[in-house]
Amino acid sequence: MERFEKALGGLEITDKRTMEKTAPFPKRFLEASQDLQRALTPLNASVHAAASRSNTKPGSAMTSLHWV
Repeated sequence: MERFEKALGGLEITDKRTMEKTAPFPKRFLEASQDLQRALTPLNASVHAAASRSNTKPGSAMTSLHWV
């Protein structure tokens, strides 16, 4: 699960409790996309996916966009 918690860190999600609750979802998403890729490969098709998050730090007017 640490791999998925690190990915969430790439989205600037650093709260431990939130990470623990959220980390299983990217894992399931990865497994589902791998299954879909296996089904699409014989059809010469593929899966592309990303997760993103925008946030603004307190006191800043700039919004940051993070992708994984």
